[in-house]
Amino acid sequence: MARGFHRWIVMAAAAAALAAWPVPARAVPAWMRGFRSAPYEESAEDRHFQFFNRPAMTTPAAQWEYVQGLRRDGETRAAAKQALALRLAWPVSPEAPQAQWLYARLLDERGHPADSFDAFQYMVDHYAGQFEFGELIAIQHRLAHQVMESRVGHFLFIPGFKAPEKAIPLYEKIAENAPEDPRTAEALLNIGKANEFNYEYGKAIEAYFRAMNRFPGTPAAEEAALRQAVCHVAIADDEPNDQRALATARAACALYLRDRGPDAPDRDLMEANLRRLDARQARFDYDLGLYYEKTLKRPDSAVIAYETFLERHPADHRADEVRGRLAALKAETKKEP
Repeated sequence: MARGFHRWIVMAAAAAALAAWPVPARAVPAWMRGFRSAPYEESAEDRHFQFFNRPAMTTPAAQWEYVQGLRRDGETRAAAKQALALRLAWPVSPEAPQAQWLYARLLDERGHPADSFDAFQYMVDHYAGQFEFGELIAIQHRLAHQVMESRVGHFLFIPGFKAPEKAIPLYEKIAENAPEDPRTAEALLNIGKANEFNYEYGKAIEAYFRAMNRFPGTPAAEEAALRQAVCHVAIADDEPNDQRALATARAACALYLRDRGPDAPDRDLMEANLRRLDARQARFDYDLGLYYEKTLKRPDSAVIAYETFLERHPADHRADEVRGRLAALKAETKKEP
């Protein structure tokens, strides 16, 4: 018992002595010194260790000169790699934003639009205020358009196919970066087009309405108004028995024609769609009246259905026939007790 207590006393004294032992500042790891109350200063020995993409030089200034030299010599791939290494090793140095911008531009020059977009987005997320924002947004628009129009899966003489959905996250990021920029209307329009291309009509309509509501009067909003009506028509065509989809599509076409007037783009297309949808609605209303009259033998319901038909489609070629049936049904129901 006494021996165990003595051991604990010795261990406590040793721990106290070690705690009081002076530790040289150089022995504290660099990452721990970064949490001192004194302002952080970037230096060669404080750089972030990287197993890959290690910088060729020992200071950010020397590394930046080295990167610029590589670019002047036409070694764009090496310059991009070393520019990224600078930003990774010294992320808060004055040279880091310049290196990241150059890295993004070199990716663009070497034909990697998606990677270049992400590299420019890193500027927005980590170096705000240290670059020309308008220029960056313009570049991101161009890169997103390239991704949207590019073809994938090409092999030998096979040209490949478009995959515009790959550009949707890019355009969403643009809309997040610059929500009030007029060019964002085009980004929202392209989000809708990409979803429409993939038959995601619900998502396309949502994007089109965002463009219409946030940027009314712009060319993008005008085109979005047309495209959302076309999407509603496509939904109604895909679901021929869905009366709600049919009614929504008819309303979308009619609203577009009313709001845009006689000079509306693709007015002939919208009028043709509306005539076709009205004919489908007329056929359904007529068949519903016949179903109540002939199949279910419910004259009261048939009267309501035929009156609805005449109210909606007074000029239909079956209107005279329906008026005759309606008169006969009303006379029949009056005779019944």
